[in-house]
Amino acid sequence: MKAAVLEGVNQPLILKDVPTPVPGIGEVLVQLKAAALNHRDVWIQKGQYAGLKYPCINGSDGAGIVAEVGPDADKTLIGKEVIINPGLFWGDSPKFPSKQFRILGLPDDGTFAEYIKIPASHLYAKPVHLSFEEAAAIPLAGLTAFCLIQPGRFASCTRSPRRKSTYNRHWRWCSPVCTTICHR
Repeated sequence: MKAAVLEGVNQPLILKDVPTPVPGIGEVLVQLKAAALNHRDVWIQKGQYAGLKYPCINGSDGAGIVAEVGPDADKTLIGKEVIINPGLFWGDSPKFPSKQFRILGLPDDGTFAEYIKIPASHLYAKPVHLSFEEAAAIPLAGLTAFCLIQPGRFASCTRSPRRKSTYNRHWRWCSPVCTTICHR
């Protein structure tokens, strides 16, 4: 598959052939139709983000079509148009992430590729009236909108790279709100 690969600090993304991921237990393979540029991707490219590793495939936000499912994943997902929740393994507490928490695009390969493997539990149906490009922007834009309608509740969620992970903590509240907004 083709992917935009970042090979080092302040380097341009390079379109390369890389192995197509294979979904594991509980995972699906999504053929990406659109990916949204998140400011986090810029910070990673500039070397201003924690836990950097190169080469990497950036991209947190994306939308596409489920192409394949791994063992024990729901086979009815194949062919479904989806939005990806990029925050992986938050954990049980709404107040803080687990030690396993991470965001697509670093350290895991992200959405700047033709395909991505992701836990099936991190998929949401793409609203039919949205294009893939519009849907890909929902994870980031959706939280921003949610912050605006919840004054003071999550005011610091997107102001600095150090607080960016707060974004993923609030996905569980953001997703229903985004769906409501997007269906109006």
